[in-house]
This record gives sequence, structure tokens and C-alpha cells, in this order.
Amino acid sequence: MRIRNYRRWLEALGLLLLCTLTLYFTKEPYGNYVLKQDVKSKLDALTYFYQGRFSSIYDEVEALDQQLPNECMINTVDMIRDVSESSSGIKMIEVVMNNGICNQYGLTPVVDPQVVVASFDEDETISYRLGLYHDKRFYIELTFGDRLYRVLTDPFPHIFIDYNDCPACVSLTLVNESGNTLPIYPKHSAREYKVLANLPLVTGFDLLVEANDDAVHYYAGRPQQRFFWYLLAASFLVCGLWALFRSKAESLAELIQLGIENNEFVPYYHPIVDANSGDMVGCEVLVRWIKPNGELIPPNAFIPFAEENGQIAAITESLFQQVLSDISSLNWENNTLFASINVTPAQLEDAQFISYVLSIIDKHEMRASAVAIEVTERTPFKNISAASEAMNRLDKKGIEIKLDDAGTGYGGFSYLQTLPIQTLKIDKMFVDTVGTEDLKRNILQSIIQFGHTANLTLIAEGVETKQQVDYLIAQGVTLMQGFYFAKPMNFNDFAKFHSQST
Repeated sequence: MRIRNYRRWLEALGLLLLCTLTLYFTKEPYGNYVLKQDVKSKLDALTYFYQGRFSSIYDEVEALDQQLPNECMINTVDMIRDVSESSSGIKMIEVVMNNGICNQYGLTPVVDPQVVVASFDEDETISYRLGLYHDKRFYIELTFGDRLYRVLTDPFPHIFIDYNDCPACVSLTLVNESGNTLPIYPKHSAREYKVLANLPLVTGFDLLVEANDDAVHYYAGRPQQRFFWYLLAASFLVCGLWALFRSKAESLAELIQLGIENNEFVPYYHPIVDANSGDMVGCEVLVRWIKPNGELIPPNAFIPFAEENGQIAAITESLFQQVLSDISSLNWENNTLFASINVTPAQLEDAQFISYVLSIIDKHEMRASAVAIEVTERTPFKNISAASEAMNRLDKKGIEIKLDDAGTGYGGFSYLQTLPIQTLKIDKMFVDTVGTEDLKRNILQSIIQFGHTANLTLIAEGVETKQQVDYLIAQGVTLMQGFYFAKPMNFNDFAKFHSQST
């Protein structure tokens, strides 16, 4: 028996030595393998968002050109707005017309061609130009006859390595059929890169994904430590094989589902402050995806996908559970503070979801006004009548409806005519124009004037400087949210902030 035990110990030590040596000699190959598998899985999401998404832009603009008059009028603005709101690739269109530059805001130029940092000049017969604009947006110029169209798309996300942790690890470059390149996330000039993937993005353009040795070390480092501790735990060989051969090519949908089941989606609280008094009046709830190893997945890598395939419903329900439990411990029953939770148009059209929201509030014995709903505009309402009925149910219970990122998505201000919206949240892209010569500053003033005229509550998002605070107060906007006051924080930090500001 004793000899047999010795043999077992020797076998265990031998397995530990074998796996340790394997780790040492396969660190670089293992890092390369994990990196390629991670890129492969994330390309599925990138393909979902962008492959073919921009291929219809030319046809959409050409169809618009055939309908537009020669001057910018009310019906011209409506036609431009309809195309930009219904297109999957177009965020904004500007048209150079006889009486000025026309877009969905009227005769208020927003796009500045001078800030295009690089561009392709393509087919001279249609004067097609593709470049890179602010915030990694694509800038496209199309000419039909003597009329010039300027098109902006949504930002192109970097969904591979956390861009802040390793900004030059993985580069993304657009390549045309002639071999010309347009760096979206550029390389470090002093480093060598290897090609990881070459993805056909739209007709005539490929997305080239390349990585340097830092990316390999980034992937090899953290899993290596986790791998080593698994070896020490018990079954060294099994854990070693699991770490070396496990597949990271699970689909994004499967990863999200696993995250839902493991409660990996957690609320972060971003305080909303009355700038006059300095008191907190409420907060916006932001979802964060935190993996068991502490890795933070950026929201733009999963939220649009989850909204499209319906998984956002389960994530939102989990947030409601956690938020109601959190704020119940803060004794909000006898004050006017609120926590705003983002909800998609599809969810607000679902009577069962509304019933769930009301039931979870009752379950926690919380006043209804402690919860507010922020309508996101990334997707349009498909059934305004159903949404209006559902939102009126919430309104009658005292749950306030806020329009998030007003003026940047589908529908926008047209929703105010049919839906019980009490608050407009001014997007950061407009707040950033304070103190600059940016033409979008005119839009900021228009939104503020509209909100006051319509007796709506206004909340400015993304406030980061005292100059912005002073300007907004002078314009009658006193409720603000942004890094100037506080960053989004987990509940423990939020509870401390709450006790200091109330």
C-alpha cells in the first residue's frame, strides 16, 4: 500500500514536471494559438456588424439623388433623415446643394472634410472617395452629376485586445483591390507584425488584421498563470490538456449565454448631479461584462449583438434584479433619487417585459419612481402603438421615461409626439462642442431650446470640463452626468459616493 502511494506521488510529480516543462517550451506557440483562436471568434462578431453593411450605401445614395430637388427645403431634410435613419451603414448624409449644405438638421453643416486623415480615391467616373473621420468613422464622398454627397458611418470598433491596455498590439487596416491601404488602428512603426486574418469586408475592400509579439505575450501571460495554478490544484494532466487544447472559437452568442448563466453582467452606476447644488439626483445604470478572470469586455463588443439576437432581454432583467436589490439597501423609499436603466425599443413593445418590471419593483417594495427607463435609439420602434401603451403603463405608475442620446439615433424627436417621454439626455458628441468652433454647437443650442420650449427635463451627458459646466448652467441645463463629477462605479463605490453627496 505504501509503495503504491509512493508511485501515485511520483506519477503526480512527474505529471507536474511534464506540464511545467510543456508550459515553458510552448509559451510562444501557445500564445500564438490562443491569439488566433480569439481573433477568429471575434471576427464572427465583426463580420456580423460590418460585412456587407456598407455595400448598400452607394445604391441608397443614388436612389436618394434621384428624388432630391435642387435646393434644401423641408421635404429635402425629411428625405435625407429617412435614408440616414433606415440605413444599416449610414449615420449622417450631407448634400452640397444650390442654397447650401443640407442634412437631417437642415442647413447646418456638421461634416468637415478637412479632418479626413487618410483616404482612398477610387473610380473617377463616380468620384468615389473613402476616408477615415473622427472616432474611427468612415467618411465617404459620392458625386452624382454636379451634386456632392458626404456620408458618415458609425465608429468602427476595435474588439480584439483591450485597446487601452495594448494600443499597438493588433492593427486593423482597410485594403482595396489595388493594394492601397487605409490604417484604421495603425501599426507601431518600429514593430514587426504578422497577418492573423484577411476578411472581405465589402465589395473591393478587405479588412487586414495583424498582430505583433506584444499581442502574443499579452495572450500567453495571463492564461499561463491561470494554467499553472490549475496544474497545482489536482489533476495536472487533465487541466494541462484543457488549457492547451480548449477551443476559444465559441460563438459570441454562446459566450453571452454563458455570461448570463454565470451572472457576469453587472451594473455600474454613473451619478447624475445637480450642478448648482452639487447634490446627486440619480444615476444611470451601465452594464459591464466581467469575466471570472477579471477581464472586462467593452460594451460595444457585445451590446449591439445582444440587442439584435434578443439576449439583451435576459441581461436587462438581470440588471433590474441587481439594481433593485442594491438601491433597496440605500433606503431610497423616502427620497426622490432614481436609477435609470437602458431599455431597447423591442423590450418596450413587449407587454410581458413591462409586467416583469412592475412585478420586480413590487417584489422589492420599492417606490416606482426610484426606477427610470432610458430608451436607447440604436434600433427603431417597430410598433409605436404597442410601445405607447406599454410606456403609459409605466408612466401611470410613476416611472419616468427618458430619451437617451437625443438626436443621434432612430426616430429621435419624432418619438416625443406619440410617447410619454419626460426627459431628453443630450449626447456627449454635442456637449463636446462647447468652447469650440464645431458646427455641431448650433445643434446643441437647438436641442436645449427645443427642450425648454417643450417643458422637458434636460440632462447633459459626457460633461468633462468646468467650461462645459458653466456654459450648460448659463443655458438653463443644470442636471449633468460625466467624468467632471464622477466616473461609472461598482455598487460598493457608488454607496460611498451616495453617502457623501446626499
